[in-house]
Amino acid sequence: MRKFVPFLILMLSAAISQAQYLNSGWKPGSYYDLAGNKVSGLISWQPPGMGTTWGDDHIISFKKEKADKKIKISTYELKAFTVAADSFVVSNDTTLDENVLRVELNTPLKIYRLFQGYPGGPQQGPSTSSHYYYGVNPDYVTRLTRKNFMEVMENVLVDKPELWAQVKNKDLRYGDMEEIIQAYHEKPK
Repeated sequence: MRKFVPFLILMLSAAISQAQYLNSGWKPGSYYDLAGNKVSGLISWQPPGMGTTWGDDHIISFKKEKADKKIKISTYELKAFTVAADSFVVSNDTTLDENVLRVELNTPLKIYRLFQGYPGGPQQGPSTSSHYYYGVNPDYVTRLTRKNFMEVMENVLVDKPELWAQVKNKDLRYGDMEEIIQAYHEKPK
């Protein structure tokens, strides 16, 4: 039971993290067009498959001001966007099922998260899954797996030796990515 409780908390944390995008509403944000121009205002975004309207899988909704009419912008017309404190990049990697990646760790070897939504049936409702990827930029990424986890984390956590020691000693493992990401972002005490 002891091992189950932290696992349950971790799973609940992951579900809450994913759920914030399922009903994102309007949050302060910015988008960067293909020319690199930044436009700030309010953004609403849901993972592909989770949109309320069929065909809205690859769009963000944008308003300059709260009272303005929303504008739908294709993610294919963007380099990146932010929603509140989260940063997203648009990938041109053709091996991915979707093109929007959340930047989890912005290190030289970056860790990205790919959210995928599934509409579900009438009884189930929508659900999401996510997978982690790594790469020096979003256009060339590789899926993080149990097999490559240690090698990748050794490179990613080079500036966090205490955290790397926990991974190396297997106190934190592949299934603990949420916890690793959270620990990475914590301010030193």
